[in-house]
Amino acid sequence: MRVQIRGVRVSIKERLPLALYTHCSSHSLNLCLSDASNIPSIRNCMVVIKEVCRFFHMLAKRTEILKSMISDCCPEQKKKKLISLCETRWVERHDSVFLFKDILEPILLSLLKIEEESSELAPKALSSSISQFQFFVNLFVLSQMLSTTHNLSEKLQKKHIDLSQAIANATSVLDLLSKQRVNANDNFKILYAQVKEITAKLDIKEEIPRVCRLQTARNDVPSSTEEEYCRRAVYVPYLDDFCNSLKERFASYKEIVASLQHILPEFCTKTYFYSLEAAFNFYEEDLSHKEVVQSEFMLWKEKWSQEKSSENSH
Repeated sequence: MRVQIRGVRVSIKERLPLALYTHCSSHSLNLCLSDASNIPSIRNCMVVIKEVCRFFHMLAKRTEILKSMISDCCPEQKKKKLISLCETRWVERHDSVFLFKDILEPILLSLLKIEEESSELAPKALSSSISQFQFFVNLFVLSQMLSTTHNLSEKLQKKHIDLSQAIANATSVLDLLSKQRVNANDNFKILYAQVKEITAKLDIKEEIPRVCRLQTARNDVPSSTEEEYCRRAVYVPYLDDFCNSLKERFASYKEIVASLQHILPEFCTKTYFYSLEAAFNFYEEDLSHKEVVQSEFMLWKEKWSQEKSSENSH
């Protein structure tokens, strides 16, 4: 049962209605990536990656074939074994996705070789799945998003990060992604060119899924070219979903937290009472008269300013 509906959160809110509920920041990022990845094509891409990893890990012989192909096709690649996808943490999936993207050619060639030497259906099904042009588009879009959030993920897992720093870091990523969304046509054109380059090398035809007259689960967006379809069906929705989730999970309490941090010694000596307006308005019913609170703030500001001056004089 979701914690927003039951559990400790509800008990605390019943007694302390003004208590702010926040997830662990790293968990919030994980939820943002999970929310955005509910787009069917992205979700299917992750399923294929997971199944390919599982297929090669099942037998040592398959792993050896893949290692040999990697050595032949990508001699500079140090990693010779696929990394399994983390089942629960999306933020930990970047290494698996990055490696999968880097060794796509050896993976496909290995599957084709195993298919020739075996009567199993699995290698044929998997090679068919990753030989689809749409799979490459989804993989490159997913990889780009994970590369953008990789640094944020590492920062949010540091021991000494506080909520205000977490929100500031998340806001920086949101600003970057918002700019990418504004320039979606130009940004996707670059990514699409990369997809076309590798698919041409692997002799994979540039095409889009068939359009259905009756649209149900399939994403039949109107488009005049393959590039436009992929941009409108995958890239833009994925960006939009992630940005919206990031705003909801990080920015909803941004103003109050940013305001509250100004009572800390590090900040109060550099600011004025108006910086606390958002926090004061939120907690007003539990506080004294505004002028009393303002005077107390000035007293603390004076105290910390004197201590800072004393430290500097020694």
